[in-house]
Amino acid sequence: MKRVAVYIDGLNLHYGMLSLGFDRYLWLDLAKFGQKLATEHQTLVGVQYFTAIFKKDLEFRPGRQERQNAFLTANRRSHLLAVRESYFVSVKCDCARCFLDKRGHAESRYTEKLTDTHIATRMIVDAVRDIYDVAVLVSRDNDLAPPVREVRALYPSKQVIVASPTAKVGKILQMAATSTFVIEERVFAESQLTDTVTARRGRILTRPEEWSA
Repeated sequence: MKRVAVYIDGLNLHYGMLSLGFDRYLWLDLAKFGQKLATEHQTLVGVQYFTAIFKKDLEFRPGRQERQNAFLTANRRSHLLAVRESYFVSVKCDCARCFLDKRGHAESRYTEKLTDTHIATRMIVDAVRDIYDVAVLVSRDNDLAPPVREVRALYPSKQVIVASPTAKVGKILQMAATSTFVIEERVFAESQLTDTVTARRGRILTRPEEWSA
């Protein structure tokens, strides 16, 4: 059997699902989700989930940090899953729109840092260590085309397959990959955590109300 490793660009997947109105599926069991992305003739060796962590002192939507924390804590129970954390930085937007205010107010936006670097590093290191025969990359981001291209060039026998909830995958990434496919809605529906999860040390976690059907 071929060994499959799954690499998930967390916020890219999250926003892709939101764009389809898949809020009710956001309470994902990431290990089960990874299993669903492998075929019956493949064995899952691990799922790596990459995301920037929301902080209370940043101006994000109310409850976002709590939902993310519950989601990650519920999923960390699985031995198949590794969570790779990155962070946000505040960036001043100096476009003309920001200066329409007579006081010259410039808008601050938050941007994710290091996630793409972490994904690229893990994919290449795992290829060098011969962890997988097939890498499934869940992302739509053209910035990940270089590591995909390098893995395939260095190890022609290995496949890098790009999966996304929507067909809107960057053209450069599509060209770099062995193949691409759209993740069917049923995969999300069949990969849900139970509404109530008992985490480590007996902590009880529940599906966020905003992510309910």
